[in-house]
Amino acid sequence: MYVAKILFDRKESIISKDIVIGELQVFVSSLRFGGQIQSNDFHLAITENQFIVIVHIQEKVSLKDTYMNNYTRNCLDLLKNEGVELSGYKIIGNDPTGTASCGCKKNERFIMATSCLSIDSPLICKSCYLPVPFYKLGETSKYNFQTLVEWQDIYNAFDRLFLDSDKYENYAFEQLANPNSELNVNGLDCCENIAEKYGFPVYYYIFSGIDKNDNNSAICPKCNRKMGLISPGQKKFKYQCEECMIILS
Repeated sequence: MYVAKILFDRKESIISKDIVIGELQVFVSSLRFGGQIQSNDFHLAITENQFIVIVHIQEKVSLKDTYMNNYTRNCLDLLKNEGVELSGYKIIGNDPTGTASCGCKKNERFIMATSCLSIDSPLICKSCYLPVPFYKLGETSKYNFQTLVEWQDIYNAFDRLFLDSDKYENYAFEQLANPNSELNVNGLDCCENIAEKYGFPVYYYIFSGIDKNDNNSAICPKCNRKMGLISPGQKKFKYQCEECMIILS
């Protein structure tokens, strides 16, 4: 993962600084919904000649205009009308807390999983088990990734609640581990919709909260059938149910 700055040139007199800042916030959201940045949290700096937006990106090329969808291009048009025009972007450096991206030439299967300890893409390649930006699936206008981003933010809120709160730990665990919780039902729907739009199978990770030392066996929390083992070589994911498209650790 990298930290980058997006540069906007400003005219001598813009129509309204407050309007520009608001439209930059919408622009940042559109980038995240397209997978071009990894968080809605950003820093904004204003100089005499520029607006500078500092963001996290999954790959060095994440901000290329070829990955922009129609929503992002529309945001740029609105900003241009306000006297602010995109002039480019620069990589500031590596984010040491982030994860390297998938380098596979072709992605055929994905896992949807996230954690409050990471802002990486919640789509993970099932071959190398590294995150994949949304735009690698294809044209991001085909699917409303806002739904997936909202799921990720809510999941991470429950994950943080589970880790940090004694009082609400059981409530958070129920949301994370129960396949019939609203959180997980919405997550499974996202997987099905992405698979339908792009033609790639998407498995869904369900939190178990238990470190299993049980002769390499687990029961699917949805269909109650014995789950199969995932190929070794990585540590996070261990079991999968091909019927329900669910993965456990």
